[in-house]
Amino acid sequence: MALKTNSFLLLALLLATVVRVSADTTDSASVQSAQKAEAVAKTEKQGNEEHGVEEKIKTESKPAGDKESGKNLQQRFDDADMVAVVKVNYISELVNPAMSVQGLVAVEGYRYTARLMRSWKGLEQQNFKFSVKLSACTKRLKAKQEYLVFGNATRYKKFQASSCEDMVPLEEAEELMVGLDKITRINVAKSDKATHSPI
Repeated sequence: MALKTNSFLLLALLLATVVRVSADTTDSASVQSAQKAEAVAKTEKQGNEEHGVEEKIKTESKPAGDKESGKNLQQRFDDADMVAVVKVNYISELVNPAMSVQGLVAVEGYRYTARLMRSWKGLEQQNFKFSVKLSACTKRLKAKQEYLVFGNATRYKKFQASSCEDMVPLEEAEELMVGLDKITRINVAKSDKATHSPI
C-alpha cells in the first residue's frame, strides 16, 4: 500500500513538474514572441519615418507648376515654340501608308484642327493644326473642348506636342495659366528695360 501511495505521489509530483516546465516554456515563448513583434513594429516605424523623409524630399524637389514632366514651367515655356489655349474643332488620324496593309490602317497619332483662344507665345493665326504621335501620348483629346497646349513648330506653320503633359485640359490649367502670365510679364519688363537702356 505504501508503495502504491509513493508511486502515486511520485507520479503527481512528476506531472506537476511537467506542467510547470510547460507553463514556463509557454510564458518564455510568449515573451519572446512579444519581443519579436515589438522589434518588427519598431523597424517598420523607422522604415516608415525614413520613407516619409524621402517622400518629403521628392515632393519638395518637384518643380513648381509641373508635377509630371520633370521640367518647371519656365523651362517648358522657353522650350516651346507655341504656348496657347486652343479649342479643338476637328480630330483626324495620322496614318502611316508605308505601315498600312490591306484592310488594316496604321495610325501613328492624331492631328487636331483648333481655334486659338489665347496665346502666350508663338501663335497669331486664329485657326491652325497641331499633332501628337501615339509614341508620345496615347490620350485622344475631345472635340469642342479647350486645352492649354505647349507645342513645337513643324513645317508649314503646324505644331506638334511632345507628351500628354503638353496638352492640359482647361479646367486643370488654371495654376499653369497664372504662372504663364507671370512669366510673360517678367519677359515684357526685361524687354522694355533692354530697349530703354542707354547705349
